[in-house]
Amino acid sequence: MMNLAHSDMQHTTGQPTSSTPSIGDLGAIFGFAPDELAFNRAGRVSARQRQALRYRGIGFLVKGAAACVLNVILAAALAPGITYPWQRTLYGVLWALIALFALAVIGGTLLVVHPVVRHVTTTIKRSPSAARPCLIAGKLELRISGAAWRRMPPSYSGQFRVYYARFAGWLLSLEPWSDMA
Repeated sequence: MMNLAHSDMQHTTGQPTSSTPSIGDLGAIFGFAPDELAFNRAGRVSARQRQALRYRGIGFLVKGAAACVLNVILAAALAPGITYPWQRTLYGVLWALIALFALAVIGGTLLVVHPVVRHVTTTIKRSPSAARPCLIAGKLELRISGAAWRRMPPSYSGQFRVYYARFAGWLLSLEPWSDMA
């Protein structure tokens, strides 16, 4: 479980504010532990984060594989009706598109199995609607849980270093940031 009692950025009053939350406060809101933040700083994901990303990525992989199989079946069903050269050309293009889609699914699979941690330093706020709960970090929209969306204030002041999984677009962790750090 998360140890949120200590933070290296704890306020002197001990009271969190929306302008400068502690790492412990952010961890409680967004569901990460300080040791996971350390992993993310080093460009790695923790075992728990890896498992969560794989679980979330299964839906993409299943849908992508099913779409590939369905497209192959439909393309194979078209083959007997092809009689004109322009139809053969379109049929070849169709198979090329199916192959590109399959490669994208394979690439997505690799990124789910071996996630890449990225970071951005920017301001943060939550998305305007709970229907699609996201943390908006600059130009990025990173997925968060509905519970995290409800717990966070509409915005924070100041800059944050935000760590996320590149492929999935999921927030991993974040911390207050200043250029003086």
